[in-house]
Amino acid sequence: MEQAGAPVLSLENISKMFGSRAILDAISLDVRPREVVGIVGPRGSGKRRLLDIVTGIDRPDVGRIYFEGNDVTDVGATQRRRMGLVSHLQPQGTFVTIREALRPRTVEQRFAQALASTREKRYPARSVELIDDTLSMLDLHQFRNQRPAALSAGIRQRVSLGELLIGRPRLIVLDEPFKVLDEATLKPFSTFLRAMPDRMDTAILVSDRSGHARTVCDRLVHLEDGKLAVDGNARKIFINYRRGNDAGFAQALYQHLERAFARSQLFMDVEGGIEPGADFTAALRRNVQACDILLVMIGPRWAEAADAAGNIRLYQPGDWVAVEIVSALEAGKRVVPVLVGGAEMVGANVLPEALRPLCRRQAVRVRPDSFAADAQRLIQYLMSSGT
Repeated sequence: MEQAGAPVLSLENISKMFGSRAILDAISLDVRPREVVGIVGPRGSGKRRLLDIVTGIDRPDVGRIYFEGNDVTDVGATQRRRMGLVSHLQPQGTFVTIREALRPRTVEQRFAQALASTREKRYPARSVELIDDTLSMLDLHQFRNQRPAALSAGIRQRVSLGELLIGRPRLIVLDEPFKVLDEATLKPFSTFLRAMPDRMDTAILVSDRSGHARTVCDRLVHLEDGKLAVDGNARKIFINYRRGNDAGFAQALYQHLERAFARSQLFMDVEGGIEPGADFTAALRRNVQACDILLVMIGPRWAEAADAAGNIRLYQPGDWVAVEIVSALEAGKRVVPVLVGGAEMVGANVLPEALRPLCRRQAVRVRPDSFAADAQRLIQYLMSSGT
């Protein structure tokens, strides 16, 4: 997804107090065009309060909020919706009678009412076109004359999303959109959500406790006790491993990491391989340069791995593992040795000179009999440490 250009949303030093306790503590965050950003964290971490402040339902005690370059800190929820910042948390912003509120509405009627509260209401001639386009995009044409209450949970979720999309917003804020979906509707909804920013030229900010956000988000923001524990934009992790020796450990660790980080933050292999004729070393260096942290998987025979002629691979000029590690060390990246399969840290005397600084890096042990617990401790370190 495209993530260039000025931010659609900028939060600067947002804080919110409840008595003497900081519910949100100095939160700064940018969301860029066509980017999907997930806010994850345990119950009580401040996710919902942050979304309320973004949408204008609540106000920060400290800090400023900018939407498309405009200071909207003191702008209410209804006006923000009309500006193109929408959420199902916000009021619709239209006045209806009790009779109208109680009258069963079809999907099409709900879209029409939602459109009346957006900036697109200024162009009534476009109403029919916008409603038809939204029904088509969400594959809801066959349900246009039905009441949402009679439809499945997955269809109702798409209807709710259509009410947000109808005015062609610049930013959509979703609170726990996955929790009402069953397995049959979760995958198609996630697929649509992933494709929506490019199709609609919009950005998405989504909160989640279920773990599903990692499958659709470009990056994840972790909140803990009201503090920004890690902004995924600054945590791109490269897993360095020896194929045939430590690939199984690397894959197992990757599966644990992807539960905490978006897939776009994790790298195990050079994207698309290396084209014939391309500079091998340069391609590897570019891949490593794109990351912030290099995890070096070290198994029991890591330093002894040899080619068919008996030559130690780490000493060979074209060894992928060595080139990646040296590139990261020379670039000043955070390099973390990960000891797997009962391995011990190797001594500097068995390594090429360029790799010897690796021995001075604090290692993390991921043991076979406690792999999950050790992997979780590594994840907590990656979330809380600086780069």
